[in-house]
Amino acid sequence: MGEMITIPLDEYKALKLAAEDLADLGAYDRAMAAIARGDEELIPSEYAKRMVAGESPVRVWRDYRGLTQMALAEIS
Repeated sequence: MGEMITIPLDEYKALKLAAEDLADLGAYDRAMAAIARGDEELIPSEYAKRMVAGESPVRVWRDYRGLTQMALAEIS
């Protein structure tokens, strides 16, 4: 068995939360870098809510881009 250390439970919980916070910050940094590179894009919440409510993502993105069905078909 490897080396062991004993610490108070409160200290362990604080370290665990700090590790989770660090992981969250890393995820945030990666997301912001992807947006800055143009690999990802943000959309206004009103459009995201429409997709979450079950509306067709194609329709929502088309509306967001200001495209008609014909314009989208031509671009495609």
